[in-house]
Amino acid sequence: HADHQIGRLMGYLHRDGLWDETTLIVTADHGMTQTDPENCFSFGWLPEANTLDILADAGIEHWMFGTGGTSGFIWLEDVGDLD
Repeated sequence: HADHQIGRLMGYLHRDGLWDETTLIVTADHGMTQTDPENCFSFGWLPEANTLDILADAGIEHWMFGTGGTSGFIWLEDVGDLD
């Protein structure tokens, strides 16, 4: 199901001519594989890394919310698209 939905999203991006201007990052939080805690990070690192400041300084409109776990989402919108 997830693969199909990602494929649909990619199709819309191609159809609307947005694919070449889009960075699509797909993550999951249910792999449950053995992972060294030293190689993991918590959601809390994102604001501390000034990621949102970098986006704002570049004039990129964005939205972020946490999921209550270790993942989060950032929505970006090109300021030029606001016209």
